[in-house]
Amino acid sequence: DCGPITIATVWHAFEVLQFEDPHSLEALAQEMLRRLWDCDPPEVSIVLHAAAQLDFASRKELFEKLLEYVRQQEGSFSLRHLAVCFHAAAKVGLRNEALCQIVVTRFREHITDADALALTSAVYACGLVAYFQQDFFESVARWLLS
Repeated sequence: DCGPITIATVWHAFEVLQFEDPHSLEALAQEMLRRLWDCDPPEVSIVLHAAAQLDFASRKELFEKLLEYVRQQEGSFSLRHLAVCFHAAAKVGLRNEALCQIVVTRFREHITDADALALTSAVYACGLVAYFQQDFFESVARWLLS
């Protein structure tokens, strides 16, 4: 029996090695879903980032359930972890209006707390899913020019 950080670490290793054994990925996906409420935002972010790089049958189900968790727990996610989750979803072509709104609202309201990497990742994800909110992009422009 391993904890969520171990599961997230294995996902990361599979991503780095591009190891796409279907049996292993399916087992990891099911274990992640079973243990989801034991996970912290960094672990969820690591798994989503890795899963976006790998191809396996239950990827869509994993994303749908993890992103629902992100939406429900978004206040516990740092801007960086929220951006990673958003970017991973966008990379696999999942456009979720609620998630888009959550991310741009959090960044717009807390842009002074954002770091350049997180902000860039959020902006890039908006582009990947063709999501545009003028107030957000104006805030980003002001932040970049300040």
